[in-house]
Amino acid sequence: ELDASVRALRHYFGKKSLTIMVALPGGITNALSWVTSLTSGHLLIPVSPHLTDYEYEAIAQKHKPDVLITSSPLTKPLAQVKVLTPADILSICKDGKPSKMAVRDGRVYLSTSGSTGEPKGMYLTVEQIITTAHAIGGRHELMESDRGMTPLPFHHVNAPVVSLVTTLLTGGTVIIAPKFSTSKFWNWVETYQPTWISIVPTIAAMLLKTEKPAFLKKSDLKFIRTASSPLPKIILQKFEEKFGLPLIETYGISEAAATIAANPLPPLAHKPGSVGLPLAVSFRFVEPYVKGHR
Repeated sequence: ELDASVRALRHYFGKKSLTIMVALPGGITNALSWVTSLTSGHLLIPVSPHLTDYEYEAIAQKHKPDVLITSSPLTKPLAQVKVLTPADILSICKDGKPSKMAVRDGRVYLSTSGSTGEPKGMYLTVEQIITTAHAIGGRHELMESDRGMTPLPFHHVNAPVVSLVTTLLTGGTVIIAPKFSTSKFWNWVETYQPTWISIVPTIAAMLLKTEKPAFLKKSDLKFIRTASSPLPKIILQKFEEKFGLPLIETYGISEAAATIAANPLPPLAHKPGSVGLPLAVSFRFVEPYVKGHR
């Protein structure tokens, strides 16, 4: 069904390489946009679904997108940009003609978080994404029977690479929440029974304010992993004590298509305050250069 949907979208967009801007919350439409773009030679530009008209215009002026996929109607239409809604995408998947075109590698344009300066843009290739996703699947020991859940946004690198692409490569199931919700989180876990979850340290801290649900004693959930910012030792320790679940810290950068270090799963040690072991890369640690000192 996923393959048929992607081939229908591939036929709809045609053979010409397009620039496709996606401004959507998490969900199947966002996932289909990513997979279609990466396998059809298109350039994907994922952006926040909460942009202002001014921000849309700035991005459109810089990248000149051919298509915008969004669930939020624009008050000021973008010139020469075809706008599609999630309903349009699902209609094409259902009624469209499957493409017989050969698979072509696409690219993704992302902006860094700008945590150490102004956000910078970079392009990611399919090869980079696949390499990282394979490594993540291996470090997390993921199999076809696994079900991964993510409440993280798809305009950052974590959710689409760590949860979506890694799951597709390992043959498992991915559960995509529209966005994180403290009140709904444990209900999602009980309903969809994920075996692993990808979150950020801020979410872990917010979940500490919730009660431990009774169903966790018999849950299939094996571990929760964090990324995107440092995981304070105290949060890790309190989380594991309260919920009885391993909280696995990882480290990633957008330039390398997400994760470049991750702690191993139990029974191996995952060390509080450590990002873990290198993942699909080599690390070199050097002292900062100070003139006049070695």
